[in-house]
Amino acid sequence: MLNPSNTPTRTRSRALEQYFTRPEIGDLLVGQMTLAEAGHVVELGAGEGSLLAAARRRWQAARLTSVDIDHTLRVADQAIGGHKHLVMNVLSPTFARSRRLDLIEFDAAVCNPPYQVAELADPYRSLLKKVGLHAALPREGGMPVDLVFLAHNLRLLRHGGQMGIIVPDGTVTGERSRPLREALLASHALHSVIELPSRAFPGTDAKTFILTLEKGGSSPDRIPLYSADQYASLSEPLYVSADEAACRMDHRFYAWQRSAGGPAVRALGEFAGVEIIRGRWNATEARHAGLPILHSTDIPGAGQNRDLLLSRAGIRRIYGDAPRARAGDIVLTRVGRHLEERFARVGAGESVISDCLYVVRGPAAAMAQLWRSLNSAHGHAYLAANARGVCARVLNRSSLIEFPLPICTGSLRR
Repeated sequence: MLNPSNTPTRTRSRALEQYFTRPEIGDLLVGQMTLAEAGHVVELGAGEGSLLAAARRRWQAARLTSVDIDHTLRVADQAIGGHKHLVMNVLSPTFARSRRLDLIEFDAAVCNPPYQVAELADPYRSLLKKVGLHAALPREGGMPVDLVFLAHNLRLLRHGGQMGIIVPDGTVTGERSRPLREALLASHALHSVIELPSRAFPGTDAKTFILTLEKGGSSPDRIPLYSADQYASLSEPLYVSADEAACRMDHRFYAWQRSAGGPAVRALGEFAGVEIIRGRWNATEARHAGLPILHSTDIPGAGQNRDLLLSRAGIRRIYGDAPRARAGDIVLTRVGRHLEERFARVGAGESVISDCLYVVRGPAAAMAQLWRSLNSAHGHAYLAANARGVCARVLNRSSLIEFPLPICTGSLRR
């Protein structure tokens, strides 16, 4: 799993799978915080302290406190007066009871937490309740570690203190994280959301965002969303309401939505006779068994011939009624880094499809319209905006059902 820490000098620690923060990302994060002065600043999961170094550049008189479990890391600026470094495990059930931090009232917190999952424990329940995020407690599965770090930062801040934190795509766009977004908006002030570019962290394509928050404040009526390029330069803001931010908070989605004017559209799933089919077979298992299967790696990308000529041989009995692609179908990649670029049309033959693919099947007129839309800038932007995930991005079936097709005269009526 992705485990980003922070350092100005190294790019990655393979031992802990740490991905370190570039200085320009640290400056961007700290620059979005609106505190004129900060007396005390804390960084949990500090690594070598890239974010604290950015805080030092912003607030030169601030006293800095860094915390990290890895005792082998040399925290940047550790020798500077007023900087205290603690080797502690933020995920320990006893971390919240440590008096080593509670005696300090922090004005600001900066954080780039690990993106892992821990066992759900009672101390986490108490922690989330204490900072107004109890509704975000997972109903099943483990506890996202980044959520634990976010909650501890809020706990340590004074009322009105500010936090800049780097979070994974799911926190900003995932349906499962909607209770977290709603709780943050209800209990604290969300100042801004910055969508970071791919490869913002050397060694990984993980999709990440910067959130800036004020503890105990009220979110503005219009929340600014930004997109940062590879040089950490910001786009013009897009403003969304609190209701929109609860739904999702990514700049790419609202940029697509705001530019989606033009002809009237209807969702793909609204047209009679259209089927959306997801594969069931695991491609690796099928190929190890010597069975032919159509997988995401077989789907052409940008600039390639998108017409598939599949086998005309019968499907092997071992597949049973497994979903398959056949002549006239459109095949889309369900999971992958650049899934918006990988789709194709079946010209002949058929093949069982892997669980990384969707097949769309329907009346000829609807399929022709879908094909034109997929090949348009508008269709490409829709898929890019609606794919979610940290590394390998995923297109949910619900998003494909809602794929917008321009309404053509007479040909696509229900």
